[in-house]
Amino acid sequence: MGTIKDWPLLERPREKLLHSGAASLSNAELIAILLGSGTQKIPLMSICGALIAVAGNRVDRLAAMGIEELKAIRGIGEVKAILLVAAFELGKRALDHSGQPLLLETFEQVAAFLWPYLARQEGAGYFLVMLNGRKELLAIQEFVIEDSGPPHIQTIIRAALSAGAAGLTLARADYELPGGYLDQEKAFTIELDAAAGMLNMDWQGLLVLDAIGKE
Repeated sequence: MGTIKDWPLLERPREKLLHSGAASLSNAELIAILLGSGTQKIPLMSICGALIAVAGNRVDRLAAMGIEELKAIRGIGEVKAILLVAAFELGKRALDHSGQPLLLETFEQVAAFLWPYLARQEGAGYFLVMLNGRKELLAIQEFVIEDSGPPHIQTIIRAALSAGAAGLTLARADYELPGGYLDQEKAFTIELDAAAGMLNMDWQGLLVLDAIGKE
């Protein structure tokens, strides 16, 4: 692959950004600017390519990776991992404060939105996604799965009322759950559907996602 210094000037990531704008760069090229350099044995673009391959060229998966996961990639030490985590956190904060409503009309959109949250989740739990009448995101709240069973219906409804939600989706990863839990969960979702209906909220169901964020 060679080093970036061997590339034509206007094809180098920094120069390309200056000349054509950040939107013209690939994900790997943007990461190359963040990392700055490779190692003595591994060229910078090889490191970036490995990162992209691990994440399937999906920025949301990159953003969900923790420092230890990043350090597992050859060529990325603690300093580079910290730089990446900090950069992705800034991106998330910018999105959170962009003022643009996030439209979640389908289960696929909800799944893509939730993937970074599920990937960072330390224990088993549900995420309650609360939407307004236009199916725009109002709030998200996590509820830990207890040995005693699913969360209390009142807790879910209280959170939805507090957010002023018109629609609800509950999601969890495809965990290995204790015996009998699925029966409890089924009864819980039926009760939640009824409670939401009494309050004129649109209960959109339980979304169970596998390890790569697919239903």
